[in-house]
Amino acid sequence: MPKTFLSLEQLSPPQFNLQTASYTLVLTDKDKQVQMNRATANNLTIPPNSSVAFPIGTIISIVQFGVGQTTLVAGSGVTVRSASAVLTFANQNSYVSIVKIGTNEWSAIGGFSLTSIIVLSDVATILVDALNGRASIMRVTIAGNRTMGNPSNPADGQILQFEIKQDGTGLRTITWGADYSFGDAGVITLSSIINKTDFVNFKYVLSLAKWCYTGSVTGY
Repeated sequence: MPKTFLSLEQLSPPQFNLQTASYTLVLTDKDKQVQMNRATANNLTIPPNSSVAFPIGTIISIVQFGVGQTTLVAGSGVTVRSASAVLTFANQNSYVSIVKIGTNEWSAIGGFSLTSIIVLSDVATILVDALNGRASIMRVTIAGNRTMGNPSNPADGQILQFEIKQDGTGLRTITWGADYSFGDAGVITLSSIINKTDFVNFKYVLSLAKWCYTGSVTGY
């Protein structure tokens, strides 16, 4: 049989959806490129099938157009599969493609960040989840004296950096949980100056079952 070729005029032109704020996908985004153009951090949410019934096999591409970092968010009951379970885009112009592979299951590949930044909730005892090795930076602004909870789900050799910022009052302190070990260095003293940030680093050693202190810089 003779082969049939489509001319460029017969091909469907690409379609785009430009967004300037956090956004939840809708059915008309099927086979489109969604462009996230925002100067500050933003989310793109994949809704559950009960809300938006994309057919299995749907492909949607997402581009972080702006400098604001884009993060994929799984809606209620949705599973998004990606390498190392990272869903944050690497930088401006990063490109990610998502494919629906099940009723509430999507596969995501592309330009995700190799660094996972977790914003911690500022509460009396701050909860920390090391995400089985996937987390790398923990960021929090403290508005009172706090206890830094022992990280759950650690991985041997995992490195965590805590970015701890004083609020507009300052003089806040951190009490470290029992799983943090400072060795001969002793527990560090945080900067007490308002709005200053300290960077405190640990490495998890499975044989010790401890987060071993590896250094810090303060007062930034």
